[in-house]
Amino acid sequence: MHADMSLYENNLLQEVKENPNDPISLGGLANFISLDQGRKGEALEMFERALAACHAEGNVRGEVETKWKLCYTVFASLFATFLMNSEGAGLGEGWVRKAEELYNKALVLDPENPLGMPDYAVFTHRVKKNYNEAEVLYKKALEAHPSHASIWSKYGNFLKSVRRDLKGAEACFKKAIKMDPKNPDCLSTYAVFCHGTKGDIETAEMLYERAYDSDKTHVNNLSNYGLFLSELKGDFRRAQKLYEAAIEIDPRHANSIYNYAVLCDSGLKNQALAETLYKRCLEVSDKHAFALYNLAILIEEVRGKTEAGKEEVDTLFRRAVEAAPQDAVTIADYGRFKMTRCNDVEAAERLLRQALGLDPGCLVGNYNMGVLLMKFKKDADRAAGYFRNALKCDGSHQPSLVCTARLCAEKGDRAGADKYFKLAMRASDGETYRDVKEEYDRWVGGATAGGGRRGSRGKG
Repeated sequence: MHADMSLYENNLLQEVKENPNDPISLGGLANFISLDQGRKGEALEMFERALAACHAEGNVRGEVETKWKLCYTVFASLFATFLMNSEGAGLGEGWVRKAEELYNKALVLDPENPLGMPDYAVFTHRVKKNYNEAEVLYKKALEAHPSHASIWSKYGNFLKSVRRDLKGAEACFKKAIKMDPKNPDCLSTYAVFCHGTKGDIETAEMLYERAYDSDKTHVNNLSNYGLFLSELKGDFRRAQKLYEAAIEIDPRHANSIYNYAVLCDSGLKNQALAETLYKRCLEVSDKHAFALYNLAILIEEVRGKTEAGKEEVDTLFRRAVEAAPQDAVTIADYGRFKMTRCNDVEAAERLLRQALGLDPGCLVGNYNMGVLLMKFKKDADRAAGYFRNALKCDGSHQPSLVCTARLCAEKGDRAGADKYFKLAMRASDGETYRDVKEEYDRWVGGATAGGGRRGSRGKG
């Protein structure tokens, strides 16, 4: 654990030692422990102690009643956040009911609590997934607190992600900033919307910078701004500094660690550091599907020819599929790995069919199924159909163009072969172009095209 975090936990432990029956002290320690997914059992036990302390003798009326309101509201929010961040963490419906019970108790004591009302709406939206009830709760919270910036921002996120009402969502984000122009949460949330949904790069950058100026310790903004600078500005060095700052502030912030790993992997070309960061991300969040997938690809590139490397990659792919069973690309790339690295054609075909069942337009799935049929099944006609599907997804997909050219050449379709080889050359550069040009020249000189090329590796 990071030294500052260890010191902070020690301070909390000392506070609990001095106030063993104080629900606020116990709740603060429970909240801190809950940040570490590996300690979920310990966190939940501490939450139970904190709640029991609320009902201890003497903690009934007077000034403690205010503490009850705070405890119920805060503990409910902490439970809900814990459930959302851990994707359930295998806790079961019992803990969902417990969080809801706490929210209800808090709102009975303080029906218009500005923390409890919107947080209960978020809980109903993200954990219970009861979207109609959640919208009613968001609107009730706004009726009670029409100038509360955070509620407008949360409702905007609901409209964006659930209702797909982008116009309504943007109106909420703008209203939130109007209510509180320096609120880093609201600024960063609207920046993400402009960046990822609207594609308004100029406004997104301005909002990220405003959020940064408002609070240089806001971890989510540091991580999101770093992603923006890396993806859209190519400013790898500043992105790196923002990720490092985010991780320094919160060493267990999974998205910051993951985004930094991606930067090292694809931008800075530092595979050793990327591998370390992916693994660190998985220590924090062991079901982070993208980290599992990217680490599988990285290890395959670095040591995928060894038996130990192949076994490690296979395990990571399997875990990635378990973490995201509806992700067609991950399943298709697992099939590609089984075919090209493990020579397990039966398993590969099963995975590729599963991926295409989820998404018939999956580029990775169509291309690799074409390769499997062409190379292992010797079924040129069906292979050609899958390559055509891949080219519908991406007309400049160079591997599919090359394979289509080879199939045309094998059938004696000289016009088709010539067309697709030339398209493949246009879609190639550097060493890849030279390889295709050499094959084209051999074919023009009378040689027949050989077997399939290695499968697509990426998600795009």
